[in-house]
Amino acid sequence: DSVVVESICIVDGAGMRGRDAAVLPPGLAEQVRRVSAAQELTVEAAVSGDRDAVLGAMMADPLAGRTDFHELERMTDELLAATAEWLPQFA
Repeated sequence: DSVVVESICIVDGAGMRGRDAAVLPPGLAEQVRRVSAAQELTVEAAVSGDRDAVLGAMMADPLAGRTDFHELERMTDELLAATAEWLPQFA
């Protein structure tokens, strides 16, 4: 309920606020919930600089999480190595 997904908003003297709220069918709502959970875990991993938190976020992702665990570990390490210049908290 607290997640905003590409919504239309109104901006005026009172500030910025969402305009429309949608109720998703249960299957689609679950898909959005999973993507949102993976994104929240990604933010937590970025703030903490914890490699295992990155792996947890990858496992929660609806697409990446389908990958074999050992392959996902390898992908996580490759991702962190390739982005080390911009993500020093993982050094």
